[in-house]
Amino acid sequence: MIALGCILQKRGWFQDSFGNDLSKLIQSATPALAVLPILVN
Repeated sequence: MIALGCILQKRGWFQDSFGNDLSKLIQSATPALAVLPILVN
């Protein structure tokens, strides 16, 4: 996955702000993913 990301970055598939956008998405989704197993059981 990391190698694929590096290759796609070099080919210009991602904008410069992609890293920041992805970080914000992960930070907002992580708490929901942590609570989900509790709600399912």
